[in-house]
Parts: sequence; C-alpha cells; structure tokens
Amino acid sequence: MNGVAAGCQWALGIVFLAAVAGKARDFPGFRSSLSSMAPGMAGWAVPVVMAEMFTALSLLIPASARWGFAAAAALSAGLAAVVLRALARGHHEPCPCFGVSARPLGRRHVVRNGLLIVLALAGLASGDPAGPGAEGWPVAVLAGGCAAVLLIFFDDLVELFLPVSRSV
Repeated sequence: MNGVAAGCQWALGIVFLAAVAGKARDFPGFRSSLSSMAPGMAGWAVPVVMAEMFTALSLLIPASARWGFAAAAALSAGLAAVVLRALARGHHEPCPCFGVSARPLGRRHVVRNGLLIVLALAGLASGDPAGPGAEGWPVAVLAGGCAAVLLIFFDDLVELFLPVSRSV
C-alpha cells in the first residue's frame, strides 16, 4: 500500500472508530435520532454501528484494508442516502454522527459522507501491497490523523466559516 492509500486508510479508520465511540456513548439517543430521521429505521441502529466497527477494523488491519475501503464507500453512500431522504422530508433533527450533538441535520452531513466516499475510492485506486515503506508510515499516520480530525469536526468548521441558520 502506498502513502496515499495508507493515509486514506488511517483517516477513514479513525473516523469510523470515532463514530462507533460516539454512538456507543449514547446508543439510545442514536437509535432515537435514526428513527426520527428515517421512520422505521430504529432497528438498523445495531447493524449500522456494527458495520462502522467492521469498517474501522478492516481499515486498520493492513491485510483487509481493501475490504475496509469498499465498506467505507458503501456505508458512507448509504448514510448519505438516509440523510438526503430525511432532508427531503423536512427532518432536521440533530445528527449524532460522532455522539451527542445539537446541530441540525443538513447538507454538510451529505458533504462529509461525500468526502468519506472520495477518500475510500482514492484508497482503493491507489493501493498496492508494497506499503509506504518504513519511512513513509509516520507521514501516512500523521496525514490520516489530521484528515480524520478535520472530518470529525467538519460541522464545527462549516459553522466557523459559513454560519448556519438555526431557523431551518
């Protein structure tokens, strides 16, 4: 796996681990939010968290990273579809993507999932079994960690640079 693939691997792995941790801190809240975003979807709360955990672990184990990239792309696309459907129905409840949040559901959630899809596809497209080499791993981990932090705090960055109206 080259440096680009390794950076994508770490970024996505950290993002999905953070998503699992956030949902685990308030699983009943996540289940309730999922149900309000997509009526009848409360039963999908456990499978979503399990899929996120599978994705994170697959990404962080080099031998299964290609499966992790594919799972990250598919899961992010599915979550983006749920958000788009909820927005189309006029639902703007807070999204507990990474734990308890007061920010209403919005297009930025779709954009974040789009960025996750792009990272996953970039990882798939650039991966090779050779790896970044011993000198490349620290850079890949650091770049991936920085990208993960930006994605996890994407809502905060959007509000910082493009204030979101609270009267949605």
